[in-house]
Amino acid sequence: RFKYKLEGVDSDWIEAGARRIAYYNNIRPGSYHFHVIACNNDGVWNEKRAIAGIILLPHFWQTWWFKTLMVLTVAGIIYGIYRYRLQQVLRLQNIRNRIAADLHDDIGSTLNSISVYSEVAKNDPEQRNISLSMIGESSRKVIDAMSDIVWTINPDNDNFEKVILRMRSLAYNLLRAKKIEFTFKVDESLSQLKLSLEKRRNFFLIFKETINNLVKYSSAKRVQILLVHHSNSITLFVRDDGTGFDATKKYNGNGLTNIRKRAKEMNAQLHIESGEDIGTSTQLIFTP
Repeated sequence: RFKYKLEGVDSDWIEAGARRIAYYNNIRPGSYHFHVIACNNDGVWNEKRAIAGIILLPHFWQTWWFKTLMVLTVAGIIYGIYRYRLQQVLRLQNIRNRIAADLHDDIGSTLNSISVYSEVAKNDPEQRNISLSMIGESSRKVIDAMSDIVWTINPDNDNFEKVILRMRSLAYNLLRAKKIEFTFKVDESLSQLKLSLEKRRNFFLIFKETINNLVKYSSAKRVQILLVHHSNSITLFVRDDGTGFDATKKYNGNGLTNIRKRAKEMNAQLHIESGEDIGTSTQLIFTP
């Protein structure tokens, strides 16, 4: 019969009977000594034990370099999550700052002009009708700007389908009022996409500025509007048959400047082709 003991694991001898195998589980890596004694048929145990030295090597996940790597990986993931959340907070703050700047620049200046017109209407009877007309126009601008801001910050409008509906409504109201015929074609797959607040805002305002410029200056009779969805990009195409303009010249208005600025903020490609009496084509390509 046999008895055995693994030094550092077993506190006492283990009776093995006639079994010549010892089983151990979940032993920590390290150096051990395995002791065995035996007895004969008369039950006499030998005093001189057999000893075997055992070195148990660690699994790779038990090594110091793997544990260090895991600590660094976890720390990197935590830091990455922190950086991502910080970037999201900063991005949101930048959007808020831009909206605040729009409120200050556009709406603030318009409200100031309303105040000036009201003073003129009150003190100069001859200019009263003109001033009241300007007050009405400025008030409509403020309402329109506020409507855009409220629509932009509403998360329910992140769906591209809502963007398309607003674009259709804008095109219908502005172009029909000027008796300009237009077609508006959209890839059906676009309805399933979502845009971030910032991209949605810039995209819609580029479209709005493009249509506004077209209505004011082009004298167009027909307009074609296309929204195309490629594998990883969206293309907006607006073409009119109006008088056109020299796209290389600088103009006093802020329309083209604002369009280029917003396209840059979206990391979008903007192509404007125009010429006297050949109409204007505007193409905007961006990733959702």
